[in-house]
Amino acid sequence: SFAGLLGGRICHMYSLINVVEGYVVKLSLHHGRWQTGRPVFMQVNIQQNNEADTAELADIVDAQVTITSEYLAKPFILLLEASAMGLAKLFTFPEAGTYQARVQFSHHLSVLTTVFTLHVEEGKDAADPVG
Repeated sequence: SFAGLLGGRICHMYSLINVVEGYVVKLSLHHGRWQTGRPVFMQVNIQQNNEADTAELADIVDAQVTITSEYLAKPFILLLEASAMGLAKLFTFPEAGTYQARVQFSHHLSVLTTVFTLHVEEGKDAADPVG
């Protein structure tokens, strides 16, 4: 299966993939880079056993991403909104550095959580928002 082939976390340039209890959770950017100074359009896609995407898994509820870092005074919770490309939300990183993104969602009465480490670069053009 797709999840079996992954065996854990895979890092692509601007996508991260974790496997948690048979679910493949992908955190990515619609386009652009993990950078400061401009909003990035984060997407979360969830697959179960190599089946339908989140947009077709109607039983996924309460999906959110919690962003934490020494650069934030408190955790920032993004309540994800359904879109044609999965669950998505805009967020602006205030400083370059390392952030933790905890993705949590409920499916069939189970609450599942996975954590991604984001390495955010200094933005080069803050006047040109992504997304």
